[in-house]
Amino acid sequence: LKTFNQRTYPREYAFGQYSDDTQFSIILMKSIIECKRIDPQDYLKKLLKENKAKNLIGLGRNTRKIFEAYAKNQDVSQLTNISSNGSLMRSWIIGFVSNDKNKILQYSRQQ
Repeated sequence: LKTFNQRTYPREYAFGQYSDDTQFSIILMKSIIECKRIDPQDYLKKLLKENKAKNLIGLGRNTRKIFEAYAKNQDVSQLTNISSNGSLMRSWIIGFVSNDKNKILQYSRQQ
């Protein structure tokens, strides 16, 4: 609980409130539906738009760093000590896109 409160989450979640991981999953699904494929650039564009509009809830420190770097046109690949399990939480969606093991691995990395 101490770690939870130290993060950027609201102090109290309303019943049924979801976090950025759910939002990222929904945005990924919308991107896949609209593009009819995994399109990392479209997905990123949608994420950045939602972040700029301050619509994302409970962003972790590392996700904030990445968004801040994009806002400053910095090379995100140069960021160090960035790790997250959020991408893992969105990987289940990839199973709806393909049943080919190699494609699933490729798409999982891209998202």
